[in-house]
Amino acid sequence: PVKNIDFAFEVKKVLSREMAEAITYSFFRQKYFGLFASAEKSINLLNPINAELSVMRDSLLPNLLEAVSFNEKKNYFNLQLFEVGTVFYGAKPEEQKTNIAGVLAGKSALQSFLNKEQDFTIWDAKQKMLEVLNSIYGISEVALSFKSLENPNFHTKQSFAVYLGKNLIAILGQIHPYTLEEFDLKQKVFAFEIFVASLPPFNPSKKKKIIYKEDILPDIQREIAIIVKREVKFEDIL
Repeated sequence: PVKNIDFAFEVKKVLSREMAEAITYSFFRQKYFGLFASAEKSINLLNPINAELSVMRDSLLPNLLEAVSFNEKKNYFNLQLFEVGTVFYGAKPEEQKTNIAGVLAGKSALQSFLNKEQDFTIWDAKQKMLEVLNSIYGISEVALSFKSLENPNFHTKQSFAVYLGKNLIAILGQIHPYTLEEFDLKQKVFAFEIFVASLPPFNPSKKKKIIYKEDILPDIQREIAIIVKREVKFEDIL
């Protein structure tokens, strides 16, 4: 369980506006260990409730991906799930950390007489991640640096390691097709995981207040397109 109940509640208030909370086991299959985290040694359960669920999780993403796979088999394809939970890098209390993770799959908007059908993209996952960082910690995007994420379970061209100063605070990207096959997933999935232990301590008094205003004017979006050579990296453009 998450030790700071107030913190978990604030995160849920931010993400549950559009996403559904998932509560999964604190353990998973042995083959999932190390997929999205860098824990050195797994913690094996002596008496697991299931022979396959025998290892304490080192990341929230594997269980969320299994939840997406389960829903796909029930013909629920458009999903936005998040979880606030504990991950285990060791048996000691100080080696148990709180993470925040989310997954997006399917359509972000269905076709109607007002809108065209749209798929989720990495930018949707980025927006969810930034909502947490900005609303809970007051951290804006300009304070972050995005670097290439070297993890074979994420798509090479659509994944980032997110840094606040020198601290790695989150990972973000599209799940690699080979990894999707491992979870028996049929559609693209975009995910993020925030490492709370790498962020400043949660201070409720500094939490950004969210004010909702109804805007009678239509939205205006501006985009910029830049053509660069294939070998140019995203962080070099920024």
